[in-house]
Amino acid sequence: MSAAESAHVINRLIEGLPRAACDRILKLRKPMDPAIGTLLCETDKRHRYVHFPLTALVPLVTRLGEHAPPNIAPIGNEGMPAAPMVRGVNNARLRGYVR
Repeated sequence: MSAAESAHVINRLIEGLPRAACDRILKLRKPMDPAIGTLLCETDKRHRYVHFPLTALVPLVTRLGEHAPPNIAPIGNEGMPAAPMVRGVNNARLRGYVR
């Protein structure tokens, strides 16, 4: 994606914030381009970063014994995988990785 294209891509959650809050978040951001399969949050582990996906999908999954993990909540550019942090929950309840 070119710089011109990326200037128009924004996370809708950030975009919906009041301008001052949006500006504060955008000043603190560190853009990243994780590879597919990169683990962003692990069950019962403390969140190290807050990710606001722009073009990736981050499915939150859980383990069910020997079965493939079902997608519980796919997160795209409308949210953030660490949303429970807003309520003061610092540990991940589900596993999230880049798709």
